[in-house]
Amino acid sequence: MHCGYRTAEIVASLLFIALALLLLRETLGMSMGTWGSPGPGVFPLGVLAMLLAGSVVLLLRAVLERRRSGSGEPIQLGNGRIWITLLVLAAVSYMLEPLGYAISIFVLMAALLRAYSSLSLVRIVLASLLASAVAWGFFVRLLGVQLPAGIL
Repeated sequence: MHCGYRTAEIVASLLFIALALLLLRETLGMSMGTWGSPGPGVFPLGVLAMLLAGSVVLLLRAVLERRRSGSGEPIQLGNGRIWITLLVLAAVSYMLEPLGYAISIFVLMAALLRAYSSLSLVRIVLASLLASAVAWGFFVRLLGVQLPAGIL
């Protein structure tokens, strides 16, 4: 599928705005804590505010540029790996609480390795287990972060 560069920028910025607003709805349900003791919702709120602001700036710039000079050079859209990555990230974000961090990160790594590498299934499983264990150990043991336990 082909479309103009400016059209692609407009669509991407609208998708990022929609994503930011959807996640913002979820984030506002989290505790913000106090000024002296920030809660778990502060960091996601800051990241989403930056994503939303950047997306609005990109949208405005693309719309103004499109009015001035047309849709821009044609570009190729439709790389299946991009859609796989987006779907996996969305699925993991919904699996995180019910299944837990370790299982969610294992699924994330396994799906991405399957999509982007030529490793055998056994190596994908082993690498995903290792990555999940190392990430869990880093956050829980070294940093003392409490991660969702899920079903484990």
